[in-house]
Amino acid sequence: MAEQGGQIAARLAQRPDDEDLWVSLEAAFRALDEIDLTAERRLELATLLFGNEALRAGHAEKQSRWQDQLAP
Repeated sequence: MAEQGGQIAARLAQRPDDEDLWVSLEAAFRALDEIDLTAERRLELATLLFGNEALRAGHAEKQSRWQDQLAP
């Protein structure tokens, strides 16, 4: 998941300038849907991630980096 922020930012940059922002964001965030995981595996990972303080903190840091990449 560490690379997903960069992929989302790259996809967002490729969207047309005159496109509705929400349409652009939805298209860019489809990168997350391309991670090859079953719904059960996603639930297992989320449970692990949010059930462990260190993992949760690392995830929050990654999301902060995503925000820095997407904000411009």
